[in-house]
Amino acid sequence: MPKAKPSPKSFPKNRAKAPAKPRKVKMREVQDRATWRSSWISPTATISKTNAMRDYRLTKDEMEKLTHVTDETVKKIKHVDQLMPMYLYNEVEVELLAWKKRGGPEMFEKFLQDQMTKFYTKNGTSSAKEFHKPSSYHLPNDPALLPRITRLLPPPDTDPSPETSTPKLLKIKAKMEAKNQKWLWDAMNEHIARNQARDMSDDCIHHEILSKGERDELMTYALNHLRYPPRPTSSPPSGSASFGALVDLLDKAASTEGRSLYETYEDIDVDEDPIEGFPSFSWKYSYMIDVYDHLDAVKNEYGQNGWERARWLVYDKYVECGLGGLWYEKQREDGRLVWNDSAEFWLSRERLRHLRE
Repeated sequence: MPKAKPSPKSFPKNRAKAPAKPRKVKMREVQDRATWRSSWISPTATISKTNAMRDYRLTKDEMEKLTHVTDETVKKIKHVDQLMPMYLYNEVEVELLAWKKRGGPEMFEKFLQDQMTKFYTKNGTSSAKEFHKPSSYHLPNDPALLPRITRLLPPPDTDPSPETSTPKLLKIKAKMEAKNQKWLWDAMNEHIARNQARDMSDDCIHHEILSKGERDELMTYALNHLRYPPRPTSSPPSGSASFGALVDLLDKAASTEGRSLYETYEDIDVDEDPIEGFPSFSWKYSYMIDVYDHLDAVKNEYGQNGWERARWLVYDKYVECGLGGLWYEKQREDGRLVWNDSAEFWLSRERLRHLRE
């Protein structure tokens, strides 16, 4: 049976396409280059690639037009601080690129003003979100400049820890751990944390917030100048008469923890610095001689190796009692930040011999 031919009506008709409507092109206002102001940014100022793109509203392709230098920074990745490359650009050159893109400095400021208005219209002025712009630009009616009641929030989890917030700190930590000095790294950072957490109204002797550069300086000093004998990694021998007697004696040690720095002590010797007027503390002389004798008893039973292990028990107890340990100061002569350790004498047999003199 012959197939039926399709109806002519079923074939598509060749209709001519309607001409496309011309797109409306918004003419960009351009400022006469001869009237462009000078930059307010320092000629030596640098900015990272991420901040340049964010603050100046530039793309990766546009940033390729500029030269950069490669440095290092620290970023927290999966809760671990890691070294990462950082690309630094001359900020004046970045600003000039943004001016050219928007039609001049005045047009760029107008663009930022429009972006800021849209941002706060959408998010509100009380939002915790921040409108990002170059730090040298102060826009009219910027809500960020107005006094606001804000909540003190912890830093984002993506921020590096203060202890390893710079490439130098991260490298110093690795070097100390390789030298079996993680205890020293932890002790220094614990002291810094306690120092910076104290209120100015209490009995604080040293109180200052360290910058990243100052923290770099302190830890570099520790790496280059602090020298400690090896710390034992195992526990003292069990069942030892001399070690047991030393531990029992240390359990009775007097402590300043939880007590006022200026109260009258009967179980601790107090000396006052003749220049600064600050008090310093130590165990009673009779108790220190007793500790010295117990260290000698350990040496008689286990030799020099036993004494070298036992001295760390005394050092740690002295620090635990709040009588000594690591602390830093700024030297008057040259302003350098340096570490001191007022419990270190327990680790030196030569210095301990002076107790008998």
